[in-house]
Formats: sequence, structure tokens, C-alpha cells
Amino acid sequence: MSSKESEDVIDLMKLCKVLLSKLWLISIVTVLFAVVSFGVTKYMIKPEYQATSKLYVFNKSDVNDTGAVSSSDISTSKILVSTYIVVLQSNSVLGQVVDTISQYQGIEGFEFLGTEPYTTDRIRKMVSAGAINNTESFSVTVTAQDPYEAKFINDAILYFLPDEIIRVVKAGAVEIIDKAEIPTHPSSPSILKNTAMGGILGFVLTCGIIVVMALLDTVIHTEEDIKDEFPDVAVIGVIPELKAAQDTKEKTAEARLVVKENTREKKKIQWDDDDYEDEERETREESERIRIIDDNTPFGVREAYRLIRANLQFICNHEGSKVICITSSVAHEGKSTISYNLSSVIAEGGSKVLMIDADMRASNIQESLGLRTRYGLSDILAGKLSLENYSEAVKEMDDKGMLNVMVCGKYPPNPSELLASTRMKELLDRLKKEYDVIIIDGTPLCMVSDILSLSPIIDGYVLVARAEMTNKKVLANSISMIKNIKGKVLGVILARKKVKGSKKYGYGGYGSYGSYGSYGKN
Repeated sequence: MSSKESEDVIDLMKLCKVLLSKLWLISIVTVLFAVVSFGVTKYMIKPEYQATSKLYVFNKSDVNDTGAVSSSDISTSKILVSTYIVVLQSNSVLGQVVDTISQYQGIEGFEFLGTEPYTTDRIRKMVSAGAINNTESFSVTVTAQDPYEAKFINDAILYFLPDEIIRVVKAGAVEIIDKAEIPTHPSSPSILKNTAMGGILGFVLTCGIIVVMALLDTVIHTEEDIKDEFPDVAVIGVIPELKAAQDTKEKTAEARLVVKENTREKKKIQWDDDDYEDEERETREESERIRIIDDNTPFGVREAYRLIRANLQFICNHEGSKVICITSSVAHEGKSTISYNLSSVIAEGGSKVLMIDADMRASNIQESLGLRTRYGLSDILAGKLSLENYSEAVKEMDDKGMLNVMVCGKYPPNPSELLASTRMKELLDRLKKEYDVIIIDGTPLCMVSDILSLSPIIDGYVLVARAEMTNKKVLANSISMIKNIKGKVLGVILARKKVKGSKKYGYGGYGSYGSYGSYGKN
């Protein structure tokens, strides 16, 4: 099977899976359409009745002639059927029918004819005629909303038709096989047929809309979407969506938020050999939040992080220190929150952990957590702080010193070059001797490529995808970027997945990356 055929089969399987997942909706809409069709047919559409008569065509003007009928007579009779039908629908015949109807309108017992005047065009629309099974016989059918009306008009046609045929054709005649009877059941509409058609329409319409929406839907919703779209990439965890607490002043039994809202002034740094010269770059008000899990966090959320910890331990099962970079495709997908909480959970497991804030363009960690240090990662990489004194850029986050954070420091004009420098490798080599696990909070891949240069000196990348937000093509692009540089994708974490019936707390914004485009304007 070719790759094209394989993709087609996979797409069909995906569509079938989507349709099966929406079977409840398809069933409801199908039944709804069927019920509506039944109601409209039963109570809103006026029924119609058909009165039908059958006639036989003679190729002789005298119907009492009992002479033998030759094959040529039969052939001629078949030909005359079409001629007689034309005569039947002529104004001369229908005009006489109209005159007859007008004579009976208003007479007691003929109320079914109503009071509205009939015309030849109106009668013509009510009358249909055609040959019966390609024989020398034909039928005349009158359709009306009253069964007696249909019977009356059909009888009137049969009364005037024979004489008019002889007058016009000058030869031949018709013999009545069956006169029209008063219809006892409406010919249309068919309640059963319309109900079935309504149900079929609802079924097809719903399936069509679901398929179109599935084809147009490029957003990741569940972990199954990631598995189907990227079968060679592991989903190492799913973090439930956490709704922000309403009152940050009161710590409830359900949640305890560590939140700091502040106004950040972003500074433009002038780099020289002596010191930094700070100049105001821009002022922007924003609320940045990192939601920290603790013992009061719902069990399901804490367990989700523990599962990620276990999966990473299984994936990175080599001896020595582990270095993992957590990134995302675009901003606001939750990578910083996950980086910190995952570091915290790993530290709870007995490992000494260092989280490095490597987002030197729009850091969310140091501002959101209120960390204040004189130096940061950028100072170390720029040579403003020696490698031996790296601890001056590290903050201990617990009493035991198991959870530590290295802030990013001041924003440099060349973060990509700093991360790609040999000094970064030397720093990691030194840190590996001190820490069991190093978690690097990186920049969004599809916005800037700073962290791709770390590929040779780390174990791999963990991508964060936000449910109901991350685009499949964008995530695919991020995975391709890593693989193109021979990097390793350890897996994907699905963040903020909606979980029905669970108590929620927590997540808010994840910082701003709007300033990325302005770099390089020194």
C-alpha cells in the first residue's frame, strides 16, 4: 500500500471515529427531523386525492363494429393514444368541463366544487394522462384536494372526450374500461415516506456537518488527537484545566494559589565591557500568574504531574543528571507553569532539582514568583558572573534545598547566541554535578528558535500543547524543527484539558510574548 493510500485509509478511519463519537448527536437530529417531517406532513400539508379512469383506443369510429382487429389496427391505436391525450388536454374539452362545473357550483350537494371559478389552466394542472404499459389503453387521472371533486371532474372529461375525439380526428373512438371511483385514501402526502425522508435528511445533514467540521478542525482537543496526528510521539501526561479561584485573599481547602500580580517595566540593556546601562524600553501592565500545586491541590491534578514524573524517569533512564527542556509552539500554552510544578513534583520524589528560566525574551517565572536576584542566567552567559559563582543566580524554593530556580536575569539583545555559546555547555556541565534533574523553561519554538541550540547538550524536549488552543499544524512544525536538528522529542504534555465533573482551580495567564518582534532595535 502506498503512503498516499495509507493516509487516505487513516483519514477515513479518523472520520469514522469522529462520527461514532457523535453518534448520540446524529441520533437526536435524525429523530428530530423525522418528528418534524411527520408533524408537517400530518397537520400542515393538505392531502390530495386522485381519481383515475382507464380507456381503450379503437382505430374505428364505430365502437359497435365487431369485425376482426388486425395487428395494424392495434399499432395504429397505440399511435392514436398520444393524439387522444392531446385532444383531452385541449381547451375545447377542458372548456366544456369548466362550463359543466360552473353549472353545478352553488347547488346543494356539490359544495365540494367550492365557489371559486375554474379555468382551463387550473383544470389542466389537475389532469394527467398517459399510456398504460405501452398498450393501446391509456389512463386519465385527476388530482384534487377533495375526493368528490376529483371524481366529478374525471367523469366530466369522460363525458365530453369521445365526441371531441371523433370531431377532431374524424376516425377512431374510445371505450371506457374503468370509470373513476371516489378515492378513499389520499394519494399524497405520504406520511411514512415523508417521515423517512426527513429522518434520512437529518442523518445525512448531521453527518455532513460533522465531517466538514472535523476536516476544518485543526485544533487539538484531547490526547487522542495527538496520538492520531503524531503516532510516533508519546503523550507523557495530561493536565486538567484549572479554573482560577474567585477569592485570592482566602485560601480554601480546595486550592491555595500563589499569585503575584504586578506591573512589569521591560528594560532595554546596553551591553558593554564594564556594566549594563538600563534604559526604559517599554511599560506594559499585565497580570502574570504561576499556579503552584501543593498538598491542597485536587488529587487528580497532583497525580497527573506524578505520572509525568514517572514517564520522564522511564524515558530518561540513564545514569547521571537529566537535563530536559520544556517548551511549547506558541505563547500562553502553559509551559512555565508546568515547568515549575513538574520541578516541584520531581523534588518531592527525592531528587535535587534546578529549574532554569531560559526565556530571556519574555520571562514569566521571576516576575510571577516575585524572585529578586542581582544576577541571572543571562549574566552568567554574558560573563558578568563567573561559572563558579552561579549560585548567586539561584533561589532556593524550599527549606531542604531540593527545589531551586535559576532566574533568567536581565533581557539581553542576543539570547539565541548566548544559549548557543560554549559557556552554556560549561554551565550545564557544572550544574549536572550539583543537581539530579535540570528542567529548562524555554521559549516557544514557533516564535523564536533560541532553545534549539541546546539540543546537543540536553536529553531532549518536552512540548506543551494546550487543549482547545494548540493548532495541529503548528505542533507538527515544532516537532519537525526539533527533528530537523537531530533533537529528541521526549513527548507531549496536554495542558488545560477540560474534565467534566471535577473540581477545578488554578490556571491563569502565562505571560506575554508580544515583545519578541521588537528585538534587534538597539
